Amino acid sequence: MRDVGSWLPVTKVAGGGAAGAAATVVLWVLTDLLHLQVSAGVAAAIGVLVTFGVAYIVPAAAAPDEDEQPLTEDERQVVLATVEQLTRDATLTLRVRGPETAQRELARDLSAFLERRRDQQPGGG
Repeated sequence: MRDVGSWLPVTKVAGGGAAGAAATVVLWVLTDLLHLQVSAGVAAAIGVLVTFGVAYIVPAAAAPDEDEQPLTEDERQVVLATVEQLTRDATLTLRVRGPETAQRELARDLSAFLERRRDQQPGGG
């Protein structure tokens, strides 16, 4: 059996889990407190997109011989602020334009953000 070193989750797993939990809470607020109708498919898509986005952005733990640098605190704040903004935008779009549009626009915005992040990486784009 491989020596795992620690049973604590790595940053990527913790970030993805936290994002999934945040998306779940936002959806609870929308459905239970604001009484908005959100289909199960759209709710699942929002959770998956937000979780995927954060897990994609947070770098994997570097192997001891790799030069990959973790996110700085400023970069983390940008990622968190972007996820919060995407969630707010999706919530407003859901309310005003409906679930299909909200899902489509969230996917588009998340994709654009990930592409910008990739282009900013050394050797990216």
